[in-house]
Amino acid sequence: MANECMAAKLAAQRRSATHLVRLKDVLEQMEALCLTPESPATAENVELYFSIDTRFHLVIAEAAGNEYLTQAAEEA
Repeated sequence: MANECMAAKLAAQRRSATHLVRLKDVLEQMEALCLTPESPATAENVELYFSIDTRFHLVIAEAAGNEYLTQAAEEA
């Protein structure tokens, strides 16, 4: 939790326009998947959601500009 809060704070301060585009893309993918009625019903969709969620956290960590936060997100 502490890592995520610090990563979000640093990302908000240090992010680039490219990070914003990547975040928007990832969030749109998550939303589309969640709006699919059968989404929670299949293991494949749950696995896809977690994959997208991981990419979300990686973009936040990368935007934060801290290699340790990025490493922690990769290992989670």
